Amino acid sequence: MNQCGTIKDEAGGDDLELLAESAEEVRAYLVNLRGGAPFLSGADSQLLDGWLTDGVPVAVIMASMDKVAVRRRKRRVRSRMSLNSCRGEVRRLMGSRPSAPAAETHIGLLSLAGEISAMTIAPGLSNLRHILIKALTAISEADGTPLEDRARLAIRACRKFHEGVWFALTDQHTAMLADATAELDALRSVLKENAWQAAVEEVARDRIRARFPLISAQEVWERLSQQAAA
Repeated sequence: MNQCGTIKDEAGGDDLELLAESAEEVRAYLVNLRGGAPFLSGADSQLLDGWLTDGVPVAVIMASMDKVAVRRRKRRVRSRMSLNSCRGEVRRLMGSRPSAPAAETHIGLLSLAGEISAMTIAPGLSNLRHILIKALTAISEADGTPLEDRARLAIRACRKFHEGVWFALTDQHTAMLADATAELDALRSVLKENAWQAAVEEVARDRIRARFPLISAQEVWERLSQQAAA
């Protein structure tokens, strides 16, 4: 499995491939949130293997990561963001997971696309927004697609938007990292160098993501699951 540890070899070939793809989706989303090393730790890999083989949807895992990231934004912590820190949110979201996913056109995604279209954005990022809106609209109108599959595709589109934004703002990275360094100055003496650098990059990335609160796994999952439960 690509950069994600090992998936338990208990399923058939097709199922094993799907599990590997799911693990890659989660890995990519976590790396986009925090930056740093593009792989999961051994502990996170084992935890993710367990979630996926137990049937936890990738959309639930990624929405949980967003919820944890928002909490970390409010109170900067010393530890690196990990899947382990999302255990509680995964349990809570699984407890409120819709029991009968709907397959009709999802007004929730269409509404989200409309709100994203209306938000203020830098001219240089307008094409990324256009691509995202087009993807969300197409996903919302795909007949017969289960809720969790819609959520996964929509979250993937959101991740690609954020990856594109980070790349588009390359010339601002030095200034953003300097601002993050100043914000975390009180922690510098208590963190090892690797942990310090990881914390600085996570804060810099988080500041960019915070500009686009509508574009997140949490927002997608809430819109879709609320409609399904209605």
